[in-house]
Amino acid sequence: MSLMSRRHESVASTMDEIRSLRDLMGASDSLITAITPVLTSLALQDELFPETSFSVDDGTKATIYELWTDVDGRLGLYASAGLPGKYQPPHDHRTWSCIAGVRGAEHNCYFERTDDRSVEDQGTLEPRGDLTLRAGMANGMMGHLFHAIEVVEQEPSLHLHLYGNPLDRLDGRVYFDSDDGGQIKPFMARPSLHTALVSVTELQEMLEDDEEIAVLDTRELGEWATGHLLEASPAPRSRLELDGSALLPRTGLRVVVIAKDNPAGHDAAHLLRRGGYRNVAVLDGGIESCRHKGLTVHDGIGTFEKAFGELVQRKIQTPTVKPADLQLMQANGIDHVLIDCRPTPEFEQLRVHGAKNAPGVALLAAVEELDLAPSTQIIVSCAGRTRSIIGAQTLIDAGVPNPVSCLEDGVMGWRIAGGAVQTGSAPEDRLSSRPLPPARIEELATCLTKSDGIALIDEGTLATYLAARSRCTYLFDVR
Repeated sequence: MSLMSRRHESVASTMDEIRSLRDLMGASDSLITAITPVLTSLALQDELFPETSFSVDDGTKATIYELWTDVDGRLGLYASAGLPGKYQPPHDHRTWSCIAGVRGAEHNCYFERTDDRSVEDQGTLEPRGDLTLRAGMANGMMGHLFHAIEVVEQEPSLHLHLYGNPLDRLDGRVYFDSDDGGQIKPFMARPSLHTALVSVTELQEMLEDDEEIAVLDTRELGEWATGHLLEASPAPRSRLELDGSALLPRTGLRVVVIAKDNPAGHDAAHLLRRGGYRNVAVLDGGIESCRHKGLTVHDGIGTFEKAFGELVQRKIQTPTVKPADLQLMQANGIDHVLIDCRPTPEFEQLRVHGAKNAPGVALLAAVEELDLAPSTQIIVSCAGRTRSIIGAQTLIDAGVPNPVSCLEDGVMGWRIAGGAVQTGSAPEDRLSSRPLPPARIEELATCLTKSDGIALIDEGTLATYLAARSRCTYLFDVR
């Protein structure tokens, strides 16, 4: 099991136990006492929290990594990384909290506000003890108390911070400049929350293991086209809230975010976490780190889809017609039908002269509707070649009796060869695809399932797939 998944399972198990204690005991000193050994047990698994994944940002003394937030907004767990000299003045949390040491030393001084609050923006503090938290130690406080923290030794520190509410939902927190009190000031109104990092090497290892993984490149498509990993899906940050649930049907799925840099990656990962995805990491250094490590970075749009089309053509030897040969067929009146399988708006933008339109999902039904003579050649076209290869092979696999082939390089190849092109369309240019008789539908479906090894399942099996917590199931309605 990958480090990402082991950390996720340990954090999830810990939070389940803490949630049960909270629901049983309520916010109290007794709750903190009960939680302390639970959080300590997680913190002692220091191998889950390597420095490479929880580093401190350049130019800062401290960085906060979000590990877990409950969807109901009542629990938040964070890993606070600090360098020597990190210091935060006396501040409150407005909720109960508990801190456990992973590594290093974080000195905590505790205070209670003792003034009568009659003077606006002023207050006094009195000390209530201090404690240096190291690995194997934990301590907590209720929401009315204050504490100051400082990394007191010459090594980086990492501590787990648990709060009764997520940090970015704690309104009204305040701090004092002095241990004695003084002027009250707003504290960390909008905390910068990071997500654990993974290296390029770790990503490569995860892509080769047996666990499910989603790699989301959250740059906009223009940036994506300049270079991306073949295994990464384009998921622009601007559409992530809209598309996230469709791309990621299981919230426990491993998700690695790629962005132009770490800040953009943390932003996208935070959005995913707020959508309920908790096993999330950010690729350290973004897409540039892949280039630096010598990984193959592909440019263009639809690289994976195009590669799939080429694989089908090479493996199955889908017949191909060159533009020059199609020109001769048109000139000599050889019996054929040319079908463009792109969506109608693309077809109308630019198409091969003489082509008819039947979008891919309707292609087979449209060919059936034509009721062609068995000798009529069917040539499938698209913008380039990928969709025409898949379309032609679908017809062949369905047992269409006609000779079927795809036009080499589609409209682009046709134009390069000097062929005439058209724009727009008339009704007669669009082939109809009325529903076929049930018996014929069953016959065609049987051909496809046998030729392509498609399994048929019943509703019970589908329900089992959809309910599975260890795998994603994508359900497509292709009508």
